[in-house]
Amino acid sequence: MNNSPTSSFPEDEYRQYELGLHLLADRYHFVSKIQDGSFGKVSLALDSHSNSKVSIKAISKVNESSSKSSREIAYNEIRILEMLNTTASSKSDFDNSSVCKLLDSFEISNYVILVLEYCSKGDLYDLIHERTMTISEILRLAKQLYNAVGFSHSMNIFHRDIKPENILIDEHDNFKLCDWGLATTIRENDEFNVGTEKYMAPECFLTNASGQYIVSKYDCKYSDYWSFGVTLITSIFGTSPFKPTKNSESIQSDSNFRNFVNYNNPHVLYDIYSSMNTNCFQLFMSLLKVGNDEDDLATFSSKARSRNLSKFIRDLESNWIYGFTIDDEDKFYDINSKESDEAVFDMDHDDLELMKQSVTTITSDEEYDCNNMNNNNLKGISSSQGNTDEDDEDYDNFDLKMPSLVDSSIKSAKSWCDLDDEEGFD
Repeated sequence: MNNSPTSSFPEDEYRQYELGLHLLADRYHFVSKIQDGSFGKVSLALDSHSNSKVSIKAISKVNESSSKSSREIAYNEIRILEMLNTTASSKSDFDNSSVCKLLDSFEISNYVILVLEYCSKGDLYDLIHERTMTISEILRLAKQLYNAVGFSHSMNIFHRDIKPENILIDEHDNFKLCDWGLATTIRENDEFNVGTEKYMAPECFLTNASGQYIVSKYDCKYSDYWSFGVTLITSIFGTSPFKPTKNSESIQSDSNFRNFVNYNNPHVLYDIYSSMNTNCFQLFMSLLKVGNDEDDLATFSSKARSRNLSKFIRDLESNWIYGFTIDDEDKFYDINSKESDEAVFDMDHDDLELMKQSVTTITSDEEYDCNNMNNNNLKGISSSQGNTDEDDEDYDNFDLKMPSLVDSSIKSAKSWCDLDDEEGFD
């Protein structure tokens, strides 16, 4: 971060920049607004040195409405992103290509400024509310989000706020994980209610009947896995599985959440997503696991640690051909049996090409050999990529059963980077 003294320009320096009358840091020329919110502003700018477009994220220094000041969060994001700018080891299965990179940082009178790479196609949240994502897009999202999470975890950095709003899309349709202000390097963490509740792992915010948190500390690696799972299933179906009711701020008011977590009924996902097929359900059971308050600490922690992102990726790699919905599966069988041309015409072109390339590798008992798949969307999702001893142990001991949790009255915690989200969206 540039530690030069704060500019002597008047306090409306950012406003002058927005009007096109001032270059931030004598370099960045305002082009257009991207987003304004209570914690700051995001704009598109032109870097006069490189003649390239960049995103300017201006975080207010004066907003103290959260447990951490926006200034502290901005400084933390700069620190984390500077660490993530490091080139990956040649031995690593992951790299930082799926992280939205920090290009520059400095301060002006009322703002901490982060200059970030510009992603011209917006964020995942807007995409999934505009249209249904194709299977090929979901595969690319899973691969690239896995790369971002794997890379950060390899550096002992844990995001803690993975959600569609924090995944940007660049001009080449690549997905980039952004907004690292809540990230931490403390894996075993006792800082609760960090992130956005409907994507947050239950152990990060649930309490028992006496109002105490279920655990004294939670493992940020596995809480990121839960958020990964909720984000991806939200991307497939266009709506999050758990959301607060109109009269509450907490997802614990949602009967679907209570059924899934409190009442030991993961099959409620079939009620939430009526078009979901069995393949999709089984995939996400690798990530959406949780303990209960009747467990001792060791048992509770082991259940959270049974979330297995490597298994999820391996299973996705092997079984994506069956799709995620009943329609996807029907179309696969129609194409495989060559009984229906209508299914072919209804399919997205990219998805059809994926299936056509892969149908010939389906054996008579419908087992798919992922080693024969050569589609570019899945290059880089290696069955060995990112596997840890912990994850491999969990792979062999996969158990679908979900234990129960007691009810809780804890309020929802909103992410600092929710710049006036429209709460009416799912």
